[in-house]
Amino acid sequence: MRSILAKRQEQPPYARPVFPGAHGLWLVQQQPAPPLGYVTTRRSTGHWVFDVYAHCREASGRRPWLRTFDTLKAAVAWAVQHEADIRSLIERSSPEPEVWPGTV
Repeated sequence: MRSILAKRQEQPPYARPVFPGAHGLWLVQQQPAPPLGYVTTRRSTGHWVFDVYAHCREASGRRPWLRTFDTLKAAVAWAVQHEADIRSLIERSSPEPEVWPGTV
């Protein structure tokens, strides 16, 4: 049991935890380009899901939700594959007001 719990979750190459050592919020970014967005986790009917949000704000001040996936790897891969569409949304939206450590 300890060996299973000690295994680190495989991290996709374009995602990194926003807060090192913490899980549940990842920044999606292909450097040196600006961030594409974030992936967050939440419980849904007994299992964890991964929500993708764009790195911008809607008129209401919230980050635009883009899509939900069953794995972190799938969420990040989708965001990278849809980079042009996400960048277009970012350009049409308000900028992200907060700067997370190491994201500039």
